[in-house]
Formats: sequence, C-alpha cells, structure tokens
Amino acid sequence: MNTYRKNIKSHRCGIIVCILLLTVFLCGAAWFTSPDTAYAMNTGSAIKVGELLSNHYETRADGKAFNRATVEDLLEALGGAGAGLSQVSALGAQTAKQLYDRNGSQDIVVTFGGYEWTVTHLTQDRNNNTIVTLWRTQSSDISKFNLWESSEPGTYPSNMYSTSYLRASALNSGGCGYIEKYGDTTLTQEPQSASHPYARFTMGTVNDANGNNMSLTQYLIRPRDVAYQETETIVALPGALSDGWYTCQNEGYGVLSTERYSQNDQKWNYSETNANGAKPHYTDWADDYLWLPSVAETGYASLAGIWALSNNQLSNGSNSMWVRTSDYYGAQNMRSLSASGGKSYTTVQTTQAVRPALHLNLTKAVADVSDPIDAPTLGASQSDRVKAYNGAGQTFALSDYDAADMQIVAVSGKDPAGNAIAGDVSFDPTVGTATAKHAGTYRIEVGLTDSTTSFWTSGDDNNGKREYVFTITPKQLTLALDNDVPSGVWSWSLQDAYTATVTASGIESGDTIGMHAIYTDKTSGVARDVAGVQTGADIVATVDLSKIAIGEYTMSAALDNSVGQSINYSISNGLTSANMPMPFTVRHKRADLSAAQWLYTAYGPSGNPIPDGAKDTQIVAGTQIAYALFGTLSSYGAVRNELRLDKNTLPKDANGNPIADIDMLTTSYNGT
Repeated sequence: MNTYRKNIKSHRCGIIVCILLLTVFLCGAAWFTSPDTAYAMNTGSAIKVGELLSNHYETRADGKAFNRATVEDLLEALGGAGAGLSQVSALGAQTAKQLYDRNGSQDIVVTFGGYEWTVTHLTQDRNNNTIVTLWRTQSSDISKFNLWESSEPGTYPSNMYSTSYLRASALNSGGCGYIEKYGDTTLTQEPQSASHPYARFTMGTVNDANGNNMSLTQYLIRPRDVAYQETETIVALPGALSDGWYTCQNEGYGVLSTERYSQNDQKWNYSETNANGAKPHYTDWADDYLWLPSVAETGYASLAGIWALSNNQLSNGSNSMWVRTSDYYGAQNMRSLSASGGKSYTTVQTTQAVRPALHLNLTKAVADVSDPIDAPTLGASQSDRVKAYNGAGQTFALSDYDAADMQIVAVSGKDPAGNAIAGDVSFDPTVGTATAKHAGTYRIEVGLTDSTTSFWTSGDDNNGKREYVFTITPKQLTLALDNDVPSGVWSWSLQDAYTATVTASGIESGDTIGMHAIYTDKTSGVARDVAGVQTGADIVATVDLSKIAIGEYTMSAALDNSVGQSINYSISNGLTSANMPMPFTVRHKRADLSAAQWLYTAYGPSGNPIPDGAKDTQIVAGTQIAYALFGTLSSYGAVRNELRLDKNTLPKDANGNPIADIDMLTTSYNGT
C-alpha cells in the first residue's frame, strides 16, 4: 500500500518546504515584495506540516483541495497523536502558548498555498466551524501604511486601517479604496489583481492559464464571523494598563469590551460608540479574508496578546512590521512590532514589512481531503529504461507500483520513423509491467484507481495520469566492406573484372531485412544501388565493379525499412567501423599500343603538302624518314613537319570499339 503517510509521520519535523517567492512592484516605491530572508522566525525548531493543498487541486472536479496526510498531521499537531477533527474541536479555544506546551515547546508551522504560516490560535467561528488562525512566519514585503498623514482625524483619518493604502494595495483587499492624498474626500479605488501574490487568498476567482479557478477563499473565514475580533482591545490585556496603554483604533470592529481613551478625548474614537458615529468604512476590514493582526492579538515580547505567541513567532528578522492597531493619540501615528517582536511606534508614512494573517476553516478543509499517492518509478538506472532490440518481447517494470492505488491504463509506442507501433505491445496492470518487442519509443500511462479520493504527491503529466517512457533501440548490425582487387586497393581500370561486397551480420532468427550497397558519382552526385541477398543472420550486397564507368566514387550502404523487420536494425555504427562511405577510382583501360602506326606529312607555307614531302606516310617501328627540310627549302620557304597517330590502328574490343585513347595525337616542328 501507499507509504506516504508513514513517511511523513516519521519525518514530519524534517520536511523541507519551499516558499513561493514572488516579486511584485506596484505604485512606485509605496509597496513591493522581495524574497523572504533566511532569518526571522526560526522554523527549524518548530513542528513543520507540509503543504495542506492537494497537488493540482485547482483541476479537481470533485473539489477535494486538501492533502489528507498533511491535514491529519496538522490535526495531530493541534490535538495530539491520533487526534481527528472532533478531538481538536473539543479543545475549544487554544492559544499558541497552549499548543506550544502540548508539543514539547515547539511552535507549529504549516505550508498553505505556497507560503509558510505559523499557527497562532484555535477556536470556532459563529457557525461552529473549527478555525485555525495562521500568521505568515516572516515577510520582507514592505509598504507604507498610507501615502499621506495628518495629526487630525477628519472624515478619513490617515491611520484608519479600512481606508489605508496598505490594505487596498499590499493586501489586494479590493475594498472601499483609500484616501490618496491629504484633503481628499473621495476614496481612490484599487481594483483587485489576479496577478497579486495574495490573489488566491483574497479573490473569489483566480484562473490559471487553463481557466482553472485557484481561489482559496471558500476555505477562509472572515473576521466578522470570529467573535473575539469584534470586541478585542489592547487595554483588556492583563498588564496593558500598567504598561501605559489607552484604547487604540482598528482593533475590534464592534463595541469594545472596555474603553480608556487618552485624555478621555473621544476624537480618537473612530467606532460606533463615538457620539458622532463611526468613521465611514471603519469596520470594512472585518470582511477581508486576509488582514493585518492587531497588537491585541499578537501582543509583543513583554506582553502576551490574545494569541499568546512565543518570541520566536513574533520575530521577523531585520524588518519591523505593521499591525493594524493605530496609536491612541494623533491621527498620523501607528503602533507596530519591531523586528524582534517588541513594542514599537511609528507614523503612517514609514515603510515596514507587511505580514498578514488569515483564518483557515479546518472543518471544511477536513471535509475536502483526498489521499496522496506516491508515484511509481520506471527503473533505477538508464539500462532499466533503454534496451536494444533482440527479436523477442522485453519487459519493463514499474517500481513501487501498487495496484490497490493505481493502474496502468495504456501503453503506446512509435517506431524510429515516427509511425505508431500496432502489435507486440502488452501490459499487466496487476503488477505494473509493460512488454514490447519492436524498436521504438513507448509511453506507459498510469492512472489512480480512485481519482475522486486520491491524488499524486508529485504531480501528474496529463489529466491525473503519470507518464513513463521506455525505449527499445534498433540493433546495431556488424558491417564489412571487401573487394577482390589485388592488395584490396580501391582503384582499378575500366572493365576490370572485380567485385566488391557489403556484408551486414547479426540479424535475429526469423527476421527479414533489406539492405543496399550504394555507389555515388562524386562529380554528378548520381547514386546507384545494388540489393543485398539475405542468408540466415547475414545479408550480402555484391557490386560488379567492371560495370562502373570511369570516374571518382564513394561506396556506402543503407537499410531498406520497407522490407520485413528492417526498422528494428541500424548500421550507423557499422558504417563508421567499415570506413564507409569508402572513396574509389575507376581509371582508363591500359592498352597495348605497340601496333599503333604514325603518319608523316610535310606542309608548305600555304598549308598544303609540298610536292617533295610525303603525305600520310606510314611509319612503322624502327623506320627512319627524312624530314623535308632541305632541297625544297629554297622553293617553298618555311616547312611544317607533322607526325599524327593513326587512330584506326588503336586496340579495339570484340565489338570494334576503341578501348584506349591518346590525348596528344600529333607532334609537329616548324622550321625555316
């Protein structure tokens, strides 16, 4: 059976989770994201739960978006070994400190939607869903709280969270908008963006390139459905008054459990308890899926908040961080947390890290789980996936194949020419093997036995199926090139009675192949071929060299894939080892010219034979003649003497055709 659950249980604390790093630049330098640094919260000492989402959850028609194994790991981290949702729900409200103590002084870190989050709180919402509150473990995404500031509240105070630039832009809230500059009375809209890093946590529709909705908002609970966030206030925390706190804004969205205003001045009260009524849009943030926590929730290093976080959870490396809590005096002032999680104070135009939180509906997540299945592998080495053709069926086996969880659904192949292989292919879905005979590239498709309740842990290649490739390579035949020319040289005369042979060896029993010897004229490029004749494991092509005309050639060979099983073979290596293409030369025939005769003529200045000079006088071997140089010289002037070969006396073949020719047919001497 599948071992994923067992493995994740035994190595839960050692799983390495990659954080999705996105870089976005919006609205000048007002806010941008940058890669999280390696410091900040020390997650190495925490209980680490892997990605809660199923792989490719967005493509699942059944809506099973969560990984059963990691959800169960989270439940056990919350409620102890073997705990399910009912046991966790029965715990009631639990702070991070209570969870930390239960887990042997370890915080809980979980990956959700590609980001790492620390578990800060466990409770139920107003609809009795069990919810777990998550706060990003670290963030170097920075932003101003607002782009302007004023010490007076006015209609839209610059430190009011619901109308802040940070909420609209850095958190992609798509809410009421923000006041862009001092004196504005109309809110500037900031439309939500599907390309925002937090789009999946803030928008109901976030389609990928294939139109699949990646939104996670159906699994998130808004603060308006969480009772304690309606009335929370920093001054209700034990020790807060002695630490000098007064009522701050942007904490509870309703009537606070207690109020204590600085100098008893109600102008710092933006809520409905103010005699003049609440500021416009003051409580809008309560409908956000992603939000900044308050100091009342986080506390700080020397004062425990509602969540009772550890100092490790509070830290954020070198970056101080925003909370939504305003200061209790001055509409430009804000509260924040230092990089180490201490109490801090700043103004709205300061640039600090944005570290959001969310409520995960654990009840719904548990209802939408599916099982992770470890995918099989095809062979441990290349030799397990690539084999040479041997004339018989060869079997390829999937390792870690479990027929209870998966099944081979198809095996297909294409030969080296790209044609589909129709026969001699089979598979056994009970044991995870595929068998094929012919040379080609094959693909095994493996699907899940029940895709409605399970998914691949490491992704799929095509509609929930995993694809594996194996190859049967063509068998390399041994090639030999020979001739019967004396000394084996590759040069002879026209019509010399020699032959050359190209021999391919190693054909498997029962196979028939085609092979041709090919000789190509180097000058014209014209190629001629001679078919081979197969005898058993060998095929031989014999070339009659006496029929090749005078010229320069190369000798090579090629298989004929239209014949028998030729497609299963190759001679590429054989051509190299046999030094093919082999160059060769056919020369003019050497002829006996001892019987050839020469003709003598003497010509005068007019070009006509002179009377005293012989015309076409035959000269046989050993005969001497007198050149017409004297005696007639005074009468005729310059004389040209010519010797000319009598071509009729050249050697001939049986059909009377000359078998030799002479380039220089005449010789002459001009004298005076």
